Amino acid sequence: MADALQTIQEVVRYWSNEKPDAEVFTFVNKHGRCGVYTPREIAKLSQRFASLLRHTYGFKAGDVIANGLPNSPERLITDIGIIMAGCIMVNCQVLEKDGSDLWNTVRVAECKGVILPVSSSSAPYCLFQPLLVPNTSSSSNAQHEQHKGFAFVSTSHAPELTKAVLVNRSSVDGPNPIQHSFLDRLNSMDDPQDLPLGDADDIVVLFATSGSSGFCKLVPRTHREILDAARSFQGAKDARYFSDRPFGWMGGFPFDYLAYCSVRVLQDQYAGEHATHCRDIWSVIGREKCTAAAMVPITLNELIREFQTEKPDFMLPAVVTSGQPLRENLCKALGLITHAMVAAYSSTEAGMVCASLVTSQAQMTDFFSGRPLPGVEIKIVDDEGNEVAKGVDGQVLVKSSRNLKNYYKQPEETKGLFTADGWLQTGDKGWLDEAGNFYCLGRTGDAVLQGSVVIYSSWPEGILAKCPDVLQVSVVVIPKGTGENILCACVVVRPDSDLTEEGLMKFYKESFFGGSTFGTEASNSSPKHPRGFLIELHKILLLQDLPKTQSGKINKKELSSIAKKAVLA
Repeated sequence: MADALQTIQEVVRYWSNEKPDAEVFTFVNKHGRCGVYTPREIAKLSQRFASLLRHTYGFKAGDVIANGLPNSPERLITDIGIIMAGCIMVNCQVLEKDGSDLWNTVRVAECKGVILPVSSSSAPYCLFQPLLVPNTSSSSNAQHEQHKGFAFVSTSHAPELTKAVLVNRSSVDGPNPIQHSFLDRLNSMDDPQDLPLGDADDIVVLFATSGSSGFCKLVPRTHREILDAARSFQGAKDARYFSDRPFGWMGGFPFDYLAYCSVRVLQDQYAGEHATHCRDIWSVIGREKCTAAAMVPITLNELIREFQTEKPDFMLPAVVTSGQPLRENLCKALGLITHAMVAAYSSTEAGMVCASLVTSQAQMTDFFSGRPLPGVEIKIVDDEGNEVAKGVDGQVLVKSSRNLKNYYKQPEETKGLFTADGWLQTGDKGWLDEAGNFYCLGRTGDAVLQGSVVIYSSWPEGILAKCPDVLQVSVVVIPKGTGENILCACVVVRPDSDLTEEGLMKFYKESFFGGSTFGTEASNSSPKHPRGFLIELHKILLLQDLPKTQSGKINKKELSSIAKKAVLA
């Protein structure tokens, strides 16, 4: 029956009737469990939030709402609530302190509203707090109480974004105090009438992915596409699955719940009480008796090192790993922390492309990324678009029913995305062997992987260019002996400047919320230092001039050689 449903709204209601009391989302932190949610509670709370969005806050079907909450029960309810309201969810990710990255996303998506955690350790809240205009509605006591979690937004950066939903856990003082938590307010509401169902081809989510311009590209997904992708994840059907990937990214979106009402264990990151050290995360996984876990290769390697001399007291039946080129040394996890690994390759634009079960060390060779899934084709071509022989590396093209059709309102980013005969150009490099196995080498061109995120050189270039003493900047990709790539910035400063490499690196790091490496929370989080991210720049070189080609363009090849000598000296 669930397989026949065409919208996420129908699926949420179906599971609330079919398995009302199943414990499907277990939220934990380093101290223990902090919340368990059933399909009945998810449907009840998300529908109440959807009613608030439409009937109290005035959003309309098709409005785009940016969600700035971290993984938490509140994030689960608001994400699903946005979809239940017929609106479109996009992740509210803020890296730069001036919000440049977010404002671009908000303008492209034409966001009408934003959901914010009332927390001084939240980068989105710190960015928006000076822009909030308290709401003074008092049409009735009940509606006034609901409006206490609402404010207007006024900013020239995004004139269409005019509303903010404020999500709190504790009492909030100020001109418009909030006495009850966000979830308490939802629990005290009466059940609304069901909102009308959307159409299967209505867009419900915009997944953000890296853009070569330095700003995110937005991948639109409809009810139909989300449910099709969800039902293709057969391995998630019976698992008790641990994943700390963010809800707002494709890798963390609750596909498994929608398709199979599967169990997800994840950390509640709202209050910063979640485990961050690999051994503490491992303890959480063991305590919750998980049968599978999603882990990027960096985390797997940390656990392998952690248990070199002291074996863990349990082993996971399976680990799913992807997001980076996989290396042979990951096979050390077999028999140490897990019985089996699923090597996978996916992208936001194409969904899940490849996956294979690895149960022996002989299977785990460098860059092995699984076999193409049913209905997916991979072709490897050279720079002229000609298909190459098996075992020869080249550009990776994918043909799949789950390929995106275009980026959301970004025609320039969409241009050149597909070949003339309809193959998606992934921007990755790899090869196929004679048996049809796929091997991914990573990104082509001026991009590197940090964590599981693609970072284009234009991102740090744009940030460094904001320094008033910088005349020219070019960021190049440098290969390390480990097979990884790093970013190095080559900079020309004004002749009268006393700026040093150390000073410019300080300026660069202070341009971000927090000060940690990309994909991890800042260790100095406090009311004065919100949690944030930092795109890692390995080194900054100050040069007298940047080498040019005969046509006057920056000679990236020569610049890379200069940077490589300086980095590896």
